[in-house]
Amino acid sequence: MGGQVGDQGVLVNDDETIEVLDTKRENNQSIHIVKALPKNLQAEFMACVDTEKRNASAANHTATHLLDYALKQVLGDHVEQKGSYVDPTTLRFDFSHFQKVSDEELRQVEQLVNQMIREDFPLDEHRDTPLEEAKALGCCSHLWREVWRQGARRAFRSELRVLWRHSCHKYGAHRLL
Repeated sequence: MGGQVGDQGVLVNDDETIEVLDTKRENNQSIHIVKALPKNLQAEFMACVDTEKRNASAANHTATHLLDYALKQVLGDHVEQKGSYVDPTTLRFDFSHFQKVSDEELRQVEQLVNQMIREDFPLDEHRDTPLEEAKALGCCSHLWREVWRQGARRAFRSELRVLWRHSCHKYGAHRLL
């Protein structure tokens, strides 16, 4: 799921509630990792997502895109995302750069990300964007080209080109706060 943890929540029916520990996508199918199997494997269930955790993960995931943009603005276009980990409480962003980031550069990156959050840019979302179109628009880094799937979303903020794949995102930067 692109470095972002899957949803958690519960599966519910009239007879039981089953805790969902994680979700994954494999072969275009949703896989639910559960604490226990249902008593009746043929029973129908309603899936209820833990929206508080999903919203926190979505905020951190959106922040990775803002951080990627800010790093490129401050350090240069050579910066490439090399990986990330996003959950409700954590955002880790791995990137390439030829030297240690100075305290001043770090401060500039932080200020730029905070400025974009305060500007509360709207999401201009487009679904089913072909890879070639996303590349032409500058939305697609080397990392994303490796994992591209048809049906990806893209979003824009004037000069900011962000690829927002199938993961959850916040629909206004102020919601990151």
